[in-house]
Amino acid sequence: MDWSTWLKTHKTSYDSTWEERFVNDVLVNVETLDPKTLSTQVPFTDIGGRSRRMDFTIVDGAVKVALEVDGWDKTGAGHGMTKPEFADFLVRQNALQAQGYAVLRFSNTYFRDHPDDCVEAIELTLQDMRAKNAVAETGLGVPEPLNDEQRQRVDLVMVQNAKELEAQLADLDERLVRLEGTTKTRLLVVAGTILVAAIVAFVLISPADQSTDAATAVACPDATSWQDAEDYIDNSLVIWGPVVGTFYDKNGSGNTYLDIGLPYPNQEMLRVVIFPAERLKFDTPPEDEYAGQTLCISGTVGRFLDGPPQIIVNSPGQLVSR
Repeated sequence: MDWSTWLKTHKTSYDSTWEERFVNDVLVNVETLDPKTLSTQVPFTDIGGRSRRMDFTIVDGAVKVALEVDGWDKTGAGHGMTKPEFADFLVRQNALQAQGYAVLRFSNTYFRDHPDDCVEAIELTLQDMRAKNAVAETGLGVPEPLNDEQRQRVDLVMVQNAKELEAQLADLDERLVRLEGTTKTRLLVVAGTILVAAIVAFVLISPADQSTDAATAVACPDATSWQDAEDYIDNSLVIWGPVVGTFYDKNGSGNTYLDIGLPYPNQEMLRVVIFPAERLKFDTPPEDEYAGQTLCISGTVGRFLDGPPQIIVNSPGQLVSR
């Protein structure tokens, strides 16, 4: 499918004129985007069971990117988000991340004034995710998905965009302080604003890193046994089990492996995979740090070819001793 066909097919599927403009000003200029992988107004269900829609999704195999186009006044009430709307904003964001999406949010005015920056942010995100996915599928050597300069560029684009969201939320802060008249309320709202900015600026680099530390700490007491991992393929959860073997493939792929429950290559085991780039985040080599321990592992259960269930770990916070 080419862009001409895609545009004709989806001409009446936009939720606003801003979304149509985003396609014409930004998405059609993303050279690495195949139109057939792009969808609009995609339904999904949040953690609370509420039905919602994503403005745009890019789904190319295991690569999943959600694109949200946000206006300051989403309800037509003449002002920014209310306190309940702000809370709902975070629920929506967390639900998308929990379902494996890298989430990029662009304000209407930002993509209008800086379309080239938005194009670059999307291209670099796709490059990064495709490189990581290729490594997971092949198990071969790991190319660095983005170099330091590219990562800094993506951060800069998203931080600039986040500043606009902060400015939009400042109105909510001011009105709540006037209404409730307490310093406590102001501090809570400012903290929420900073949280939104952090989500927007950082989510595209490694979506799984955002919530794993907190999720592991809370869910560890009720974690699922490693013996049941087979039943949770493509699901995100916390699994516990003993580390019965470790292996650092120093002269090959550079990956680090933790064998949970049973030694590799037993098909009933659970395997933890740590890629070289993520290995650098650990203060102590993982094969030494976790040998013989019982761990709670948070992440998405997957499978490489016909191998055993596995969880790819992107940060130390996904591994907690039980």
